[in-house]
Amino acid sequence: MNRKVPASPSRQWPADSLMARLDAAQRMSLLAVGVAVDFRPEAVLMRQGEPGTCLFVLLRGLVKASVTTEAGNETILEIRGRGDVVGEFAILDDKDRSATVGALTEVSAVRVEKAAYFALSRDNPLIAHKMAQTLVAKIRSVIDVHASVRGQQARHRIANLLCGLAERLSQPPDPDGIALPLTQSDLAALAGVAESTVERVLRELREQGIVSTRYRQIVVRQLIALRTRASEAGDAPPFG
Repeated sequence: MNRKVPASPSRQWPADSLMARLDAAQRMSLLAVGVAVDFRPEAVLMRQGEPGTCLFVLLRGLVKASVTTEAGNETILEIRGRGDVVGEFAILDDKDRSATVGALTEVSAVRVEKAAYFALSRDNPLIAHKMAQTLVAKIRSVIDVHASVRGQQARHRIANLLCGLAERLSQPPDPDGIALPLTQSDLAALAGVAESTVERVLRELREQGIVSTRYRQIVVRQLIALRTRASEAGDAPPFG
């Protein structure tokens, strides 16, 4: 569903997102060349193997990027939310989509066509530069997952993932808790750890009252406490 693009959304963007890297004028310029669109949960924004004709700037909600093997198995690559951009890989390298991106929640975004993005980049090279910085940050996060060891660093990484997703989904935070549409298997794939490690970390967080779990959901009850856990060093002692 298309709708009018908001002239200047007023909100605090997650620090590591593209929208946070852009200044107010750059954000307005990027949004102005696109069309606002809304997606219901489970709607597909783009499919693996299709030509890349546009990118999406996410203003609300969470999306899941995944790839499907020849055997039909799905692997989750990442979850993105408010302030992030998806679909930029195929725009920049002129190849087919490398992943399928689907809505996990209600999603509001701005769709920017390929020609419009390149015209904007020519007129505003700093926007292209900051897009490149965002891409590098994504690659570094993948490297960090593969390079870090399990154990205490796994605790740190899981807490950091949950914190980042909660902040992207709810601004300001919901005092009744932020329900993330994730299974423990999803979280294990994203963190690059065994599912048993996720179960152990979530049990510790539940005992502290920081999170609770439901069917196919992880609910963040105390975002400030979770943020503290996420900022702790990887070799810190177990929670508590």
